[in-house]
Amino acid sequence: MPSRPVALFRRSARRAAAAFARVADRPRGRSQDNVPAGYDTFYETAAAQSVIDYAAQRFAEPELSYFRTHAGRFAFLCEVIHRLPVHGRALDAGGLPETRELFEARTDLTSVELSPDVDLEMESWADAAGVGRYELVIFSEVIEHFNADPARALHEINRCLSPGGYLVLTTVNIGSELGLYNLGRGHAPYAMSNLYGERTDRHQREYAPTELQLLVAAHGFETWTTTVNVYSDAAVKREARAWCASRGLDARMHGDTNLVIARKVDESSGPRWLHPVYHSSVAVNRANTVPPDVAERLRDGAPPGLQAFFPPASSAAQT
Repeated sequence: MPSRPVALFRRSARRAAAAFARVADRPRGRSQDNVPAGYDTFYETAAAQSVIDYAAQRFAEPELSYFRTHAGRFAFLCEVIHRLPVHGRALDAGGLPETRELFEARTDLTSVELSPDVDLEMESWADAAGVGRYELVIFSEVIEHFNADPARALHEINRCLSPGGYLVLTTVNIGSELGLYNLGRGHAPYAMSNLYGERTDRHQREYAPTELQLLVAAHGFETWTTTVNVYSDAAVKREARAWCASRGLDARMHGDTNLVIARKVDESSGPRWLHPVYHSSVAVNRANTVPPDVAERLRDGAPPGLQAFFPPASSAAQT
């Protein structure tokens, strides 16, 4: 049986996905290349529809609704993995048996394993998973469910990777176009921080792209970050895109999903609790300094092979 934190995450994620799938304003009938020029969201691509078709042949409810909601994210992850120089063993940290099956079937990875059945946030689990065992760790839509210590999990992920191995991290962007649009109208910016009237594993902390990059870089990773749109392009999101464009905001940092690509270049010495993610003194907050070793691991531009997902500033604006 899954541990209580893992079980809560899986149950609440599927419940929220099933509810969202019933009301999502999905585009229909569009067929595009895997990386179409000028696409608004990866949910609209042929690759995402292929994920839905794959799930429909294999899964019943509520898993099927979960895959329908997240089809753009899964298709995007498979495309990113395909472009990285990884072909061996991968770890789907915090994933589900269904996502493990999908990544094995739709990438060139030799094998994909699930993380140990422990509290990934608060326990030391790399020894159980395998220190230095993996070329790739997929850490997708998990970190936002942690409510105390994401740094510990990143330390454990570093330990699991072989030297030069990659981490692909995605999570919802608190600074998305929709989040900013909601703030501008006096509403909360969160994607899924609703109260359910019971104890459940909702989004505990949603992140902005630069703070997420800092947090990953602090744990021995060379890092690149951007944002992408991978979810259904509902009417309110199109309104939000126009609202942000009219204010001259850089669309590269306001997609619905944060993407961090990270390559292990150093061993992590332990969890590092950096400003601005972790509370610190007023003096440190005012100084807002980045440790030199972390600053050295922050990269601009795009990692090799992923230029399609890291647009330059000149092409960032969307209307």
